Amino acid sequence: MKNIQIILIFSLLWFGCEKPIEPTITSPQNTSISIEVVETGIIDATLQLTIEDSTADYWTYALVRNDSVIITETVIDTSQVLFTDTNLLPTTEYNYQAYWMDDSVKIDSSNLVSVFTGDTTSHNFTWEIDTLGNYGSYLNDVQIVNENNIWVVGNIVTDSMEYNMAHWDGIEWELMGLVSQDEQIGHPGSDPIIENISSNTIDLYAIQYFSDDDMWVTSYGLPQHWDGENWTLYHLQNAGLDVSVGQAIWASSPDNIYFVGHRGSIVHYDSSEFIQMESGTDLDLTDIWGIDENNIWVAGTVDAENSSIILKKDGYGWNKIYEDLETSDLWLQSIYTDNTDILYLAGGHRSIYNLNFHTINFFSHPAEMGSFKVRGNNNHDIFYAGEYAEIIHFNGNNWSIYPELIGNLNRFHSLDVQENIVCAVGQIYYPSVGRTIGLIARGYR
Repeated sequence: MKNIQIILIFSLLWFGCEKPIEPTITSPQNTSISIEVVETGIIDATLQLTIEDSTADYWTYALVRNDSVIITETVIDTSQVLFTDTNLLPTTEYNYQAYWMDDSVKIDSSNLVSVFTGDTTSHNFTWEIDTLGNYGSYLNDVQIVNENNIWVVGNIVTDSMEYNMAHWDGIEWELMGLVSQDEQIGHPGSDPIIENISSNTIDLYAIQYFSDDDMWVTSYGLPQHWDGENWTLYHLQNAGLDVSVGQAIWASSPDNIYFVGHRGSIVHYDSSEFIQMESGTDLDLTDIWGIDENNIWVAGTVDAENSSIILKKDGYGWNKIYEDLETSDLWLQSIYTDNTDILYLAGGHRSIYNLNFHTINFFSHPAEMGSFKVRGNNNHDIFYAGEYAEIIHFNGNNWSIYPELIGNLNRFHSLDVQENIVCAVGQIYYPSVGRTIGLIARGYR
């Protein structure tokens, strides 16, 4: 029998179920049936039914939830079925059992499995809005350590000088300036450090904080590290790496850091050396996210060419798990997940990528414009931020938007989430002068 998986999604109201199946089993068959829980959500549960040692070309099963039949289905040319039971209630226990049927007679029964649906998260946030800098200012990235320790990077112009970092201590923002460094020493094979500080700050694009004496940022294509006393800029091209990796950073620890950027650039740092990794694409890589060393994903796009790509780390390289180089309007800007089954995608659409079946589904949500960043605490606490300073939140059951943040001249470039704190950063545009100032929204649940 072919081992092909199919998905059957079926929803029934509780009061519309059929009568329970009598537990009597007739003569033994050469087929056994089993059931296991694949995933439990807030209002749904996915189950896998498997037939073993069957000689039949088709079989019929009945699935029972809490002693009531919710589906009876005949399956052809497959030994496994994925079934998603929807319209469940949050924080509720359900018991499932599958039966192998011959007409209306039950001839084999599966094991009994239980699921307990999760709880929704609250949409209720109180927002505080800050602006940083004068005209010419904007913010590109943010990292929350805790409510009294938040870092943002970008370009911050004041009357006295320029800055490119700011730190929130729970009371106020402190502006900081990582200055440009314009005379390099070293050559391929040597320590590629640039020295001789000038007076101009450089735009920063991404940040990765580990501690007050261990922090990474990126300027245009180059990583820089703070050790508690000094900043070190690593000119990767001088070390023989043909890369530009300023777009995003993801790390599981200080000795396992990934940088991504333009034209397929990916670099890994293990606390001793930078290694260029082959991505297999020349699309601009816009974001990277992982849940452990074996499960790391990268999103990429080229706007003008309607191209999008998703990569997954495979050993020392990367595999393309999604690629559309001609018709894609996904415009992939960001990627997030907390599991190995689905990816949340931000860009031209807010969508979900199924890692098991390699399909994309679009969300129905209240936002009007595209998004630049998606982050969350888990799959029932997801946030998107983007154009018009729209932030929307998925609580596992439904979406909410925060109209108090929206402005059609505003934009959020990035956001971070830590438990009950959300911080989004971007810009406010003033058309009368054609310039922007930095925008920050801090949300507390």
